[in-house]
Amino acid sequence: MFRAPWSNDSTGTHPAWSSKRRPRVEQLQKRESTARDERGFADVILVVMVSKLAAVVAAVGLVLLATGCSSTGRSLRASPVDVGHPPGWVPPPPAPPAALALAQRLLDDAVLPPGVKPYRGPLPRWLNADPAGTPELVNLVQAHRFWTMRSTAPNVAGFLQRYRRHGFTASGVGSAGTLRSKTDRALFTDNHLTVLPANISNAQLDLSVADAGSGNVVIRVDAIVAWTKPRPRAEFASAQDRVVILTVVHVDGPKPRPGKRVVATKADLVQPIVESFNQLRVSAPAYSYECPPGGRLSYQVAFVRSPDTPPDLVASIGPCFGVGAMAGKRALPGLDPSGAFSDSVAHLLGSSQLH
Repeated sequence: MFRAPWSNDSTGTHPAWSSKRRPRVEQLQKRESTARDERGFADVILVVMVSKLAAVVAAVGLVLLATGCSSTGRSLRASPVDVGHPPGWVPPPPAPPAALALAQRLLDDAVLPPGVKPYRGPLPRWLNADPAGTPELVNLVQAHRFWTMRSTAPNVAGFLQRYRRHGFTASGVGSAGTLRSKTDRALFTDNHLTVLPANISNAQLDLSVADAGSGNVVIRVDAIVAWTKPRPRAEFASAQDRVVILTVVHVDGPKPRPGKRVVATKADLVQPIVESFNQLRVSAPAYSYECPPGGRLSYQVAFVRSPDTPPDLVASIGPCFGVGAMAGKRALPGLDPSGAFSDSVAHLLGSSQLH
């Protein structure tokens, strides 16, 4: 789960998310606050698809792309926000209706204390934006609502941490604000949707609360949904691919050089690799990618009909453990490395995990 760089509580950071994006987040916060003042609405959708092309090409053909644009709007309509774009920027398609609908559904699923009322007044300063921070992902849909009630921030935060709707998993708690103050701060809890729908890479519900004075609190509820394009048909291994050829490639020298090669023809070895590969999701485009230092190996997995035929599809696990794929000479969308695919490949090498 992502933590904002100004939060004093942290339980970890996704490797694709970086605090370097804080200036842009602050700019969006300012625009978002102005829009609220002008329109006086309590339910805003912010569609963030900031364009940045980041290609990480491994020696074995791993290609990861991150593209998008930025806009903000009300309901399902969006108007552009000028946050700057790199040369050659091309606007992507708008967020799909399924992602917008899911953001609204997440807001509806928030479990709030009895007695809350919609709020449209001035906000405590730590609730001008989501105190939990925003994932550094493109193709992002954000929606938020505000509520108020008579209580204290710690009491409400305790309720939000204890209760959540079925289907959500708690992913952490934290705070943002003045360290030595009991009132000039926001307390938040994050929940993630346990089972993600198709073409959704992230769905989370952030609930924050801060004291507003005179015995009142303001509650901010943020729904964050990241979407991806559907996985192309060509990026699935077919039932006719009964052989897997695994090649270890050393990439620590001036030129990549092939190493160990394994040809698997037995169904009990091939099927786990084919099935786990076909279950991978398209990787969520990110503003930046961080690669652990010291990566020296890549793994090339060719799906073929027989040992003597050219591959229909070649998957690559790069030094950063992202998964790329090539169909012939055509690069396909990068895939999320989570899942059993890497473990199945490691098993073919006689190991429990890839190194």
